[in-house]
Amino acid sequence: MKDWQAAIDDLSRVKPDPGTLKRLAEASFEVGDAKAPARLAKAVQANPEDASLRKLQAEALLDLAATAKSDADKKKRYSEALQASDGYLKLKPGSFEGNYLVGRAALGAKDYDRAVDAFTKALAKNPDYCNAMVNQGKALMAKGDWEQSSRAFENATKCDPKMAMAWEN
Repeated sequence: MKDWQAAIDDLSRVKPDPGTLKRLAEASFEVGDAKAPARLAKAVQANPEDASLRKLQAEALLDLAATAKSDADKKKRYSEALQASDGYLKLKPGSFEGNYLVGRAALGAKDYDRAVDAFTKALAKNPDYCNAMVNQGKALMAKGDWEQSSRAFENATKCDPKMAMAWEN
């Protein structure tokens, strides 16, 4: 029924077995609950082979990193997101989603070589994903590779001529 808050309230009152932890973490993620990352960490620990949980964990940590107030907190969250993304990629090797998650987390963690590599692999799987082109361009620009970054942004503007982020960069 997608009444996530009611689900959180109910699931918080029952014995925390692996299935309950998973559902509680998923519901927490859906509402943007501040407890979502901690709940996702517990759910991943209880369900280590569940790729969907690792993906949600990485996404939640990326969201936290993006809104972090201090540079130290941003760095910590992006590093955690990179670790979670790596966990997802290990379960889904070579996948677009895994490489894109790793790229986003590596970009935030300022591991630009890793970000470029991950976005390149993601684009090999899905060559028409405009956001991956922009993010690849950002990583290349951060490395000082102006020629390649310009090419990535040009590709993104061709992919989506209305994408302001591509034009701005």
